[in-house]
This record gives sequence, C-alpha cells and structure tokens, in this order.
Amino acid sequence: MIGRLWRLVRFEMKKLYGRRFLLVPQGLYTRLPGPFKSIAAPPFVLIAYFVIIAAAMVSGLGEWVLDRARTIATGEGTDPFKNAWSTLAGSASKAQFIAMIMLLILSGTSMAEEAQFGTMKAILTRPYRRAETILAKALTLSLFVISIVFVLALAGLMTGSINYDFVKITDPAYGTVIVESSDMWKTTLFAFLLLIPPLFALVSFGIFLSLIIEQPGYSVGVAMGAVLVMGVLGMIYDSFAEYSFIHWSSVPLSILENRGASYTRYRFKLLPSLKSIAVCFSYCAAFYGLSIWRLSVRDIGD
Repeated sequence: MIGRLWRLVRFEMKKLYGRRFLLVPQGLYTRLPGPFKSIAAPPFVLIAYFVIIAAAMVSGLGEWVLDRARTIATGEGTDPFKNAWSTLAGSASKAQFIAMIMLLILSGTSMAEEAQFGTMKAILTRPYRRAETILAKALTLSLFVISIVFVLALAGLMTGSINYDFVKITDPAYGTVIVESSDMWKTTLFAFLLLIPPLFALVSFGIFLSLIIEQPGYSVGVAMGAVLVMGVLGMIYDSFAEYSFIHWSSVPLSILENRGASYTRYRFKLLPSLKSIAVCFSYCAAFYGLSIWRLSVRDIGD
C-alpha cells in the first residue's frame, strides 16, 4: 500500500505544481510564442508563495510608514512596543489570510475539477483503492501546507528584520529585560508549528466539499462562506471557538504578536496546545473519513 500511495502522491505533486495561473487573457495566451507562455502562465504554487511574501512585506512596511507618519504629525515618538517580533507575527498573520484563501482554492477544486473535466472516471477505474486516492491528495496538500507555513515564517522574518533587530525585549520605561531573545525564538518556532494542524483541517474541509459539490467555483465559494461563518461564530461564542479549527488558526500568531509587543507574558501552555492539536486532527479524521465514504459510494458513470 505504501508503494502505491507514494506513486499517487508523486503524481498529485506533479499535478499540483503543473497548475498554471494566467496573467494574460486566454485569447492572448494562445497567440504567444512557446517561450513566453511559461512567463504569461507561471505555476500557481509560485504565485501563491510570491503573493504571501508580498502581503507580509506590504503589511509590515505599511505599519512602519503609518507609525512614522503619526510621529511626524503628532510630534510623539514611535511606538516603543513595536519590535521585530511583533512585526514578524503581525505581518505573518495578515499574510496567513491570503494563504488560507490559496489553500481553499486548491483543496476546494481538488476533486471537483476531476468531475468537471471528466477525469473522475479514470481515477475510479485505476488499480488503486479509492481511499488511497483521497489520502494521496490529502498528503500532497498537507506537504503544501508545510511549505506555506515555512514561507509565512520566512516572510515574517524578512519583514521584521527590515527596520528592527531580533533581540531581547526590554521595558521601554525602565530598560529591564522582559523576554530573552532565545525565549522568543522558541515561542516563534512553537507558534508556526501550532499553525500547521489548523491548516491541515482547512485542507480536509476543502477536499470534502469538493466531493460534495462537484463544481469548482461553487465548492470554493461554499468553503469560503463556511469558513467566514465559523470565524464569526467563534468571535461571538467562546464555547464554539474552543472547538473550531478556524479559531485555532488565529491563536498562535496572535499570542506571538502580543508577547512580542509586551502586552502579555503568556506562553504556549501544554494542555491548550494539545487541545488545539486534538481538535484540528479530529476535524481531519472526520472530513477525510467522510470524503473516503463519499468517493466509495460514487458510481463510475456519475
């Protein structure tokens, strides 16, 4: 089974990195010479990475510009609590929104496009178990999630280092050390690691909807609408937020930003962290289980 699954994952990886994003109209693209087509339609994955890094850097630089503008307008000093750590977390958290949209697009179209383009029949008649097909797509997108988190961390580090240094956090009034830099590096690593399980759950949700709604545009739209509703409910009801993977996706970088800005001394604690991981992987198990069931009952002729 492992050998078959690995072959499927490699196939899905080629499909994922073979997806193109048209930068020009389709009519113009078809008239372009061969060498220019790759420029006019770069891989979607590379576009995703570029947009995430650009969003993080624009966010960080925008905050820095606004801070300087406020200083000039009011004559007051710059925000003393602003530093590399808070900038890293703030810019990465804003770019995370873009990353989640990218993941919903890829996962929400993963199976729906197979049905729309007529390749679902070929998938169902392959000498592979249908569960293996779902697992291959899940593993492929999960690997992409890990790369997305790495890019988010890289973008945050780049943004934070432009105007600040990653040093220990001190009280601006008394100069006493609040948090050592080594402790902040550990907190940063932990924050980005805790960001992975909620994004895994998001991908599993998108794959499930792409099997239920076999039209790519509709499945992605429904997925984004559902995520928005879950986010709003999480802000209104604390009891709902505790069991929502959307809520847990915003917690790690929020804690990192607040601690970096010296608004709180809160650290990641074991039990809440384990709870967030358990909640997110429970969603993964549920959505992938439902996806496997849905594909197993699907008729080849549908």
